[in-house]
Amino acid sequence: MSRALSRSLPLLLVLLASPARGQVWAPSATFPDRVQALSVDPSDPARIYAGTKVGVYATSDGGATWNPASSGLTQPDVRALAIDPVAPSVLYAGTKNGVFKSVDRAASWMPTAPVLDPDVRSLAVSPAGGWVLAGTKKGVSRSTDGGASWVPANAGLGNLEVRSLAADPNNPATVYAGTKQGVFKSVDGGLSWTAASSGLGGREVRALAVGPLDPSLVV
Repeated sequence: MSRALSRSLPLLLVLLASPARGQVWAPSATFPDRVQALSVDPSDPARIYAGTKVGVYATSDGGATWNPASSGLTQPDVRALAIDPVAPSVLYAGTKNGVFKSVDRAASWMPTAPVLDPDVRSLAVSPAGGWVLAGTKKGVSRSTDGGASWVPANAGLGNLEVRSLAADPNNPATVYAGTKQGVFKSVDGGLSWTAASSGLGGREVRALAVGPLDPSLVV
């Protein structure tokens, strides 16, 4: 295939799914650009949202079919997605131009108030409701009113770029941040942070997850 022809064709990327807990994988969908974020509805595991460089896609049948879900999303480059565990119809999308919010399972989106830095890399929502965190190139922004307003939440963290956020599903006050200089931990819902990188050697951390059955397991 010629270089000119290859540039004229859309980029199609395949999302894989495994109904067998990772033992077997099969193609789930083809997207026009890479998938950068996934979020599963805690009240309906068959409902999944995918954030891509060209917007949000949604499935209600476990990935058998996907549909665009970007109405109102004026910045399509979605780097992070988070669902409110208390109200699963509410979603947040982190983009290159701030945070967007949906209150109708991604049928429509609206921008929230401006965050500390518009280039949002990660999101976390309290498992008990009450706060939303947005990780940016300049640290963390925190909202307690569903994105109507945000305040910096960098005590102990500084202005480190936050690449990932993970809330402890069993402890609403505990949340972890992955940065370019390791992991930080908060035990007050993101108001303050302490380093938690023993053994990491200051490595950049781009993804984090907390064990739902064993919150002492953080990977």
